[in-house]
Amino acid sequence: MTDPTFQTTGPTWKLSYTAKETFGALLDIPVSADAELTPAFWHNVTVALENDPAAFEAYWARRTRGWNVPECDDACRKSEVCQLRAARSQDNCFVPTPGMSFGIRSEDGTRKPAECDRSVARETIGSLAVRKSQVELLEALLKGYQARK
Repeated sequence: MTDPTFQTTGPTWKLSYTAKETFGALLDIPVSADAELTPAFWHNVTVALENDPAAFEAYWARRTRGWNVPECDDACRKSEVCQLRAARSQDNCFVPTPGMSFGIRSEDGTRKPAECDRSVARETIGSLAVRKSQVELLEALLKGYQARK
């Protein structure tokens, strides 16, 4: 985005990195050009990212292609490595606290309401838990409306 020709000449595609070359260089085991990026390869990459803060910082910057890179402390790094290992498994890196929560866990561990593919249980249960005074007010309004008919 700092290139003076950005959005004036159309996109110019440049290779940023290759996973095999970049992450393979972090491993003790040599990675050949024709080697597949197996689950074992990726696990070894997460071990390297876990143990080498400089390698993790380079990985972290690649997530945004170096643009506006957010801070990531030790807890963030631990969580990110855990998420890389877990892939899309739900809550593998999350240690639940006692109690009920129907929201979606955010990066900082707080719960937020789901936005898509959510259960309606939270809204249903929430609608049942109303104050008695509100129910009485609604009943009075309904009776008044019916009396005018």
